[in-house]
Amino acid sequence: MRRDVAADLDDDLGVAPERDRARISVPAPAADPGADLSAEAGEAARGQRLAPDVEHVAERGPCCRDVLDDAGRRRRAHRVRTPRSGSDPRRQQERASLREELDVGELPLPVHAPTREARVTGRPRRELVLRAEADRRRDRRRDEHARKPPLHRHSVPVSFRRVAHHDLGGFGDGMQVLRDGDALYVGHFGPSGMGTSVLDVSDPHAPRLVTQLPAPRGTHTHKVQVADGLLLVNEEQFRGGEGHVAGLVVYDVADDPLRPQRIGRLETGGLGVHRIVWTGGRYAHASATPDGFGDRIWIVVDLADPEHPVEAARWWLDETQPAGRRYAAHHALVDGDVAYLGYGDAGMVVLDVADIEKPRRLARLSWDGGDTHTCLPLPGRKLVVVTDEQVVDGKAEERLVRVVDVADPSAPRVVAVCPPPPRDFRELRFGPHNLHENRPGSYRSERLVFVTYFSGGLVVYDLADPVEPRLAAHWQPEAPPGQAAPQTNDLHVETDGRVWITDRSGGGLDVLEPLPEFAEVLVAERG
Repeated sequence: MRRDVAADLDDDLGVAPERDRARISVPAPAADPGADLSAEAGEAARGQRLAPDVEHVAERGPCCRDVLDDAGRRRRAHRVRTPRSGSDPRRQQERASLREELDVGELPLPVHAPTREARVTGRPRRELVLRAEADRRRDRRRDEHARKPPLHRHSVPVSFRRVAHHDLGGFGDGMQVLRDGDALYVGHFGPSGMGTSVLDVSDPHAPRLVTQLPAPRGTHTHKVQVADGLLLVNEEQFRGGEGHVAGLVVYDVADDPLRPQRIGRLETGGLGVHRIVWTGGRYAHASATPDGFGDRIWIVVDLADPEHPVEAARWWLDETQPAGRRYAAHHALVDGDVAYLGYGDAGMVVLDVADIEKPRRLARLSWDGGDTHTCLPLPGRKLVVVTDEQVVDGKAEERLVRVVDVADPSAPRVVAVCPPPPRDFRELRFGPHNLHENRPGSYRSERLVFVTYFSGGLVVYDLADPVEPRLAAHWQPEAPPGQAAPQTNDLHVETDGRVWITDRSGGGLDVLEPLPEFAEVLVAERG
């Protein structure tokens, strides 16, 4: 079986070698080629910095959309604010039917309204209303909103303040970030040559850099996962780098979380491992491009013996890839026996993982868009929030955040598209990337969803009504020195709402705390 691979791989890889995809047996783990890092590792990395961040991505025509059809496609130009002469009975009936199917009977007030409204009218925070009355209220709000001018940045309440910043020792290309106890683990994008940074964050207002692990030659190690006293780090070829290594490395952080000790490694061959998901237990899963494949597939890793991890299963989309499109696994998030896997231009794939060593396809859902990245399940509400990653600088085809109904996982359907934040910077990327993934031990909510938006900073969506998501909070950073725009990349949200957030180009690490009013909302909506 041969597949065409799109010429425009995403930024994290930067190269798209074409090769045949063939079903092959799981490779046996190879000997660990790694060597102990010297005390001068940081200085060595500084001397081996790679080329500046230059992207070559095919031009895509701009596409503006606004209103969903049954397949989740948007029809009208975004942010067309025209007064409505009256309600559309058919549209109203469709929305009422959809809300009834989604069981939206209790209508929480908007995130920022409760405190003010309760103070003025004494109205309770939540009230049960008849659907007919709810429809009338929504019609009035919609009509009022249509008469307002386009959103300005400051019409969304400023809900966070920056309390600390760290330049990551001059290697500011931060990617994935996770906190575990007093240790914060940061993966690096790759241009700086650094691989992983470990900081002491016992005082969140004064993070202290303790350990840095340079990336191997021709490789980036931009993803981190930590649980059960172990740290997992990926190895993937970076922008066609020569002499790269390809696999997954296991570190012991049980005894000294600030100084990881390498204990094991999985060799995948090929281009290596891209993104890992692991919250503890025997199995991790990841996207990888092993030997014999031209692009990323989904693999399962058995960590029963962390010193000798082995591949336990693999799955890939067995469909012909259309010309100009890229079908590539990114990562899956799991709800019980079901995994929701972002698969690039193929959209979202739903897998039955009741037997994780024998994953089975349940469904695939696609839409106008592409580069589907993160699929976050909200189990109690039978919803999944999905991001399409923006991979083009400047003027580009719009990428958005969608809400998907998965009451029947074998028949998912888009029910809403989240409104983008205001755009302050025209340079570099603007669009969704990562979601805060509601990991155990972190902030968890099925109403408030945190999204990084590249030059748009941090966005928080309120899904009180999943059919009409709204922008609840927005933090817009300034452009870091030497950058045309911020490139907010990934985040970790603590149980109290503190946010650790990275900039992928050179802005390093920021620490945000919610302002008092929004902190109360975060606590109230915490799961």
